[in-house]
Amino acid sequence: MTKERQILGESGEEAAFEFLRKKRYRILERNYKTPLGEIDIIAQDKDCLVFIEVKSLSNTSYILPQEMVNKRKQEQIIRVALSYLKAKGLRNADCRFDCVAVV
Repeated sequence: MTKERQILGESGEEAAFEFLRKKRYRILERNYKTPLGEIDIIAQDKDCLVFIEVKSLSNTSYILPQEMVNKRKQEQIIRVALSYLKAKGLRNADCRFDCVAVV
């Protein structure tokens, strides 16, 4: 990963964090890592646990950031989310998967 992409990703994650905080999400984890992969943000939205992938692109891109969350990435996020739920004893929790796109 180039330094420029790393900076873009970090600033996008910070923008997403602020956006979610203003929407009154309770942020539980940022950059939650396991051997299975990583989830950018795990948050609570009312009674729902939300697993959030943040995608950032410059405005010179020809695709939308959320289009970068392909089937393989979705499957990885699901595996990490299941691992998180098991580790926290939350197997029956209501949850959903969101993508925050930052341009």
